[in-house]
Amino acid sequence: AKAMVEAFYQDPDSVDPADSAVLAAKLRNAMARLEVYRVDRAALADVIAMADARLLETHLYTADSLAAFGAYVNEAKAALANQALYQADINAAASKLLQAAAEVLVPMAEATGRDKLTAIVNVAEDLNGNHYTGASWGAVSSAIAAAKGVLANGSATADELNAAYATLTAAVQSLALRANFAALNKGLADAQWILAEPELYISETIAGLEALANAGKVVKDNTDATQSQVDAAALNLNNALVKVFRKAQKDALGRLLQVAGGVNRTLFTLASVEALDEAVELAAALEQNPEAYQADVDAAAEKVQNALEGLE
Repeated sequence: AKAMVEAFYQDPDSVDPADSAVLAAKLRNAMARLEVYRVDRAALADVIAMADARLLETHLYTADSLAAFGAYVNEAKAALANQALYQADINAAASKLLQAAAEVLVPMAEATGRDKLTAIVNVAEDLNGNHYTGASWGAVSSAIAAAKGVLANGSATADELNAAYATLTAAVQSLALRANFAALNKGLADAQWILAEPELYISETIAGLEALANAGKVVKDNTDATQSQVDAAALNLNNALVKVFRKAQKDALGRLLQVAGGVNRTLFTLASVEALDEAVELAAALEQNPEAYQADVDAAAEKVQNALEGLE
């Protein structure tokens, strides 16, 4: 498509209108899918930063568990650097590292219940709550507050410390990443722009677009929506958007029809006049059709032009 654009600017007559319309549609579809598969790596980077901090806490965790955890960190860093991964893959890598922080790291044998609780509080507080669903982060926030309350109590019992540790650990393990809404937001913005002036577009190409946009808004308003739900809504919307076509511009076609209408038919052969009449009949019908596609109009104009040039 880029090559065709460059060729058009160098020699407009070298580009067939029908071919350009097909390639334009393919390009729009490709761009729409790029929007759907845009990947946000911020949450994974945040979890990796938390994990790197844990690797420095050699006074809290056993050497073996730190080594095992280091392998998870390296795996997550590889995922972060892999540009071929989808959002679901990035989210899975972040979740896996979160699970490892809660399950793989083993406190030193001499670590007290207070030490263990402090360690899991550090894990939770190093995370950015903006990356997680409201419900799951709310549970972590509540558990952090409760854990700090227990830590502030110098006479807290071992059972109280252990209970707070278990609650916060479970909350961290249950964290759900907030979905990446970028593609859906872009699709909704494009749909809103089109639906604001529906008279500019071929009606059959925007049929159902409003319903898809409304469905997308429902998903957008759900801050706890999963990535798969967001991706499905964005893909449905973008698949509809790439099929939208503006109503054809017909100025050039109208001028050609005027020229054809002024032809002195007695000066030319019957065969060449009949060829012109055939082209004009098709072009006139398209000129009167408010739902005509640009590619069809351009092809009809080219046919009239060729017929005019073929008069003999």
